Amino acid sequence: MGQLMALKWRHAGQACISSNRLYVQRGVHDHLVEELVAQTSKLKVGHGMAEGTTIGPITTPRSLDKAEDIVKDALALPTIYL
Repeated sequence: MGQLMALKWRHAGQACISSNRLYVQRGVHDHLVEELVAQTSKLKVGHGMAEGTTIGPITTPRSLDKAEDIVKDALALPTIYL
């Protein structure tokens, strides 16, 4: 799980090497989603130099545009509670 979190969240998820898709076997899907939600909820967003911060802010206009598009897309889809 630690390696998966690093793949997604290193560079605040804003680098071209950040994972965007994850293919998971049906039998472990629910457990993996629960664990990802639990681990992601522990991330602390803040100033990159502040003590305790584990994920920094959006760093480029392109990343901001992408984040806004993702939120708009998510809001347009049926609600899925994790």
